[in-house]
Amino acid sequence: MGNRDLEAKVMSFNIRGPYDKGLKAWEFRVQGVATLVIDDQPDVVGFQEMWEFQKDDVLDLLSGYSSYGRGREPDGS
Repeated sequence: MGNRDLEAKVMSFNIRGPYDKGLKAWEFRVQGVATLVIDDQPDVVGFQEMWEFQKDDVLDLLSGYSSYGRGREPDGS
């Protein structure tokens, strides 16, 4: 194996839980989250404070991405 430079564009994104109300509610933020990922085209995205339904919402708006993760509870939830 030769010497090759490997590069990966990584994004870290704290999207906050679904607690906000009004214009900061998740239903008004989800498109912006997806647009940012689409525009920046990272190879890997690390989301923090993401609930399962938020992950599903974002993945529904993206193509070419899949997910891997676990929750903070000992059982992974």
